[in-house]
Amino acid sequence: MENRKDKYLALSEEIDFDNQAQIRKVIIRLLILEIGLQVLYQLGPVLIKLLHNHNLREFILALLIVVLAGVAIRFGYTTKVLNFSVKRYGLAKLLTIVYWVLVGFLVFGNLLTTFSVWKLPVRKIIEIALIALDAGICEEFLFRGVLFNLFVVTFHKSKYDLLWASIGNSVLFGLLHLVNLTHQSVASTVGQIIFAIGLGLILSYLHILSNGIFWCIAFHFLQDFSPQVIHSDLGNPHISLVLSVYGPIILFMVLCIYLFNHELMDSLKQ
Repeated sequence: MENRKDKYLALSEEIDFDNQAQIRKVIIRLLILEIGLQVLYQLGPVLIKLLHNHNLREFILALLIVVLAGVAIRFGYTTKVLNFSVKRYGLAKLLTIVYWVLVGFLVFGNLLTTFSVWKLPVRKIIEIALIALDAGICEEFLFRGVLFNLFVVTFHKSKYDLLWASIGNSVLFGLLHLVNLTHQSVASTVGQIIFAIGLGLILSYLHILSNGIFWCIAFHFLQDFSPQVIHSDLGNPHISLVLSVYGPIILFMVLCIYLFNHELMDSLKQ
């Protein structure tokens, strides 16, 4: 089968998908970059908390965000997905409209939550904003940036490379929250993982549709700009409730991305 990756992937501007030796080098490079940045992202805030000066903590955290984003941009190849827009028809178009309604509903709910943040002392507002920025910027570059590209390159021979990249980065995004077992219950963590997988798929489709990462960062920031982020328990112990809400969302998002990927393949045949 003809390799058509150069006809639609933004990564093709950096990578020759017919060069298997280069593909292997790119996979190793992105894997090392992802592991290194994940270590920096996980350990950085822990070490920063050891500092007693609050102003110094905030400055170093802001610097950490800038450094991580800069390294991801410099060595992660691209934050774009496609090199041309894809027209959607039929069911794919209908489900994308439903998707935007879902995103609008989530944004509206998050905006309502922000009202409670502005009632807090200034110091708490700054703390919440920095935590939300840290998650929004760093996690989007790590998952919808570097890791998404890593999965796209890894599954470059598959017809549904964008689908596998979306599922892969979203599942790992969910499993990342296992680190919270150090300060919350197993049930809360499992609930948080299910929620994060659903959110990861929503963000992955936003990454594809917007063909960039800026709106993913903005959406993620808004999601985390909440008083809850400064509490020790960030999950939801009611696993059946979380699954009943986010189980259908996960299936819906997989279907949306599958149909988009299918339409993309069809457009290449024309």
